[in-house]
Amino acid sequence: GFEYAKFINGCKQDVLIQEYIEGKEFSVVALEQNDEWIIFDPTEIEFNKTFFTYEEKYLPGAISKYTPARFSSKIISLIKETIKKIITFIEPQDIIRIDGILQANTEIIYIIDVNSFPGTAPNSFTFIQAAQEGITPANFINTLLKNSLEKKNTPLKIIKKEEGQQKKLKIGIMLGGISNEKEISLESGRNVFYKLPESMYDKTVLFF
Repeated sequence: GFEYAKFINGCKQDVLIQEYIEGKEFSVVALEQNDEWIIFDPTEIEFNKTFFTYEEKYLPGAISKYTPARFSSKIISLIKETIKKIITFIEPQDIIRIDGILQANTEIIYIIDVNSFPGTAPNSFTFIQAAQEGITPANFINTLLKNSLEKKNTPLKIIKKEEGQQKKLKIGIMLGGISNEKEISLESGRNVFYKLPESMYDKTVLFF
């Protein structure tokens, strides 16, 4: 489990300590489509150090990823059933990424992170796993837009004929920010911008 502790050498800041779990790390993306959830095959993450570091996560080529994971069909089914239970419990919207660890030499699964909106960079788990299901990046993003607008009772009308001309859907793509993952936001936003076809969208980039 998790425990709260304090640094000893004069530092009064609280920290969160997690027990080390030896095993294989994985990540699963799920997409809501037509009021149902598609749970993609997990990606196995093989890293070289004791912990999966920030550098390994974001530097291209720093780790090996296997999609689908090199687990037995039984373990993959168990992971998907676990993800399904989490989705039912927390009731997310549109998309979610859930990370976990398969404990070594067991069938015990630990869930370590729930991400309500995963990155959309070209090499992200999002598009790698979607591709395994035959879903292109453009179709993936269109599904997110469609879901979001329908929840606001505004059906998605990508192209509408008006006086003999095609009217594009106006869309703003927000990226940047001041967090430690600003570069990831920039890369993700840039990728989304290029994946949305010019023929369908009137796109504007919004830096913040």
